[in-house]
Amino acid sequence: MTTVIGDPAPNYYETAYAQLISSYGDLVKKVMDQNLKLEQQMADYDNQHSTDYQKSVYENESTEKIKKIYGTMFYVFYVFVGITILYGLYKGVFSLKTPAYLIAVIFLLIFPFVIYSVEEIGYNIIKYVWDLVTENVYSNVYLQGDY
Repeated sequence: MTTVIGDPAPNYYETAYAQLISSYGDLVKKVMDQNLKLEQQMADYDNQHSTDYQKSVYENESTEKIKKIYGTMFYVFYVFVGITILYGLYKGVFSLKTPAYLIAVIFLLIFPFVIYSVEEIGYNIIKYVWDLVTENVYSNVYLQGDY
């Protein structure tokens, strides 16, 4: 290697080292990004095809569907009540001054809020009387032994 005196020699080693470090940094970044993508894809795949907690996932989905249906039925009920009240007023079945009309309107308005409690109390009374008549004090199937 001959160099001319006074001529600046290019520093090939430093340039090559800088390019190597830059390329290595880009490579590491690309590998890290790819690893994150793969981990996310694997987690998604595991969640979709895993049997872990599937019963609770199914129950949560069912619960959400039931809540939507309940909300829809709630509003449909009140639309039906409104139509019934307006039709009764239009046909003259109800009069705004009669106490029966007020009682019917109040009952229809509070019906969705109290019906579950009334049904539950009625069911428990009927179940208790039935178990008392059939001499079955405990209605738990696990205590009867024939499950």
